[in-house]
Order: sequence, then structure tokens, then C-alpha cells
Amino acid sequence: MDRPDTLEVLIADDSEDLRQRVRRLLAGLDGVEIRGEATDAEEAITLAAHHPFDVAILDIQMPGSGIRALKHLRRDHPSLRIVMLTNHADAFYYRICMRAGADFFLDKSMEFDRLPHVFQRIKTGNALAV
Repeated sequence: MDRPDTLEVLIADDSEDLRQRVRRLLAGLDGVEIRGEATDAEEAITLAAHHPFDVAILDIQMPGSGIRALKHLRRDHPSLRIVMLTNHADAFYYRICMRAGADFFLDKSMEFDRLPHVFQRIKTGNALAV
């Protein structure tokens, strides 16, 4: 049963190991529930079309392009909070993602553990981009 104070999350990354790490990290957070997982951009877009997620975590380099998924999700689901979690965390990709509508941009190797902080910001309505 869905609770109105629960953030429903979509994880889209082609790495099962990464999706598993995200599941473990978010499992300890109150009011956060993973409701869908995708391995490519097309699957993420399709899942979001059929379920009202609150947050999507996207990888840039998943098959079909996480940036393409970002642009599509932003256009079709303007209230969706989008977290880019990537190994391509240089300024070039940061600018592309932020211009395309990402709310957060995190480096998988150095900022993965910031995900709980990001979800706290989203839950409190302080979801300004970082």
C-alpha cells in the first residue's frame, strides 16, 4: 500500500551490482521505497510512463543513454526528481545534465554515500540542485 509520505524510487543502471548497492543504501531510509528498476534508458522511460515515481536515479552511460532518459523523463514528468549517479562526473557531463533538468549530479566513486543526504533534501523540499 502506497503511503503519501513515501518517496517511490526508480533505479536505472545497467550494473546489477550498482543497483544492489543503491538498494542496500536506501533500505535503511524511512519513507523511501524502490518501486522499479531498469537496465537501460528505454526501460526507464517505459516504467516511468506506467508508474508515478517521485525520484529516478539514472546512470549516464547505460544502454540507450541516461542523458536521453533524463531529457525524456524531465519533459514527460516535470515533478519527478532526477538524480544522475555516474562515473562520468566531470564538468562537461555535469553541465549537460543540469541543463537537461537533473536535480542532483553525483560521482559514483566519490559521492555514492551522499545519496541518503540527497533523499533527505528531497523529502524536506530542499531539492535544489547540487
